[in-house]
Amino acid sequence: MDLKELVIKTPLKFKLIDFLVFQLDIALPGLSLSKTHKVILAYYYMYDNAVSKVIEDEVLTSEKSCMNYVSDLRKTKLLIGKGKETKVNPKIKLQTESFKLNLTIINEEEVKLA
Repeated sequence: MDLKELVIKTPLKFKLIDFLVFQLDIALPGLSLSKTHKVILAYYYMYDNAVSKVIEDEVLTSEKSCMNYVSDLRKTKLLIGKGKETKVNPKIKLQTESFKLNLTIINEEEVKLA
């Protein structure tokens, strides 16, 4: 059976931060960022008080830990500014509302069955 196109009618559902991280996975494929880095970036995308929110939501347990991730994200220029002026680089555009996505999935190790 030759399946070239598969239509999945069931929508993928995400909580907001996971929705943003999903988009970051697609938008930043060349950067080797940990999931936590992407989560921190998503919090900065959504909240003015990102550090407080990260700790409140128990993503990380301390401000110092969070600031280590922030420092890494500044080095990659994904976050810009200092202190309370820290924000996501405006070149990064993410959607906060639902959208339709056409996705091509490639199996790099495709095996042909006889």
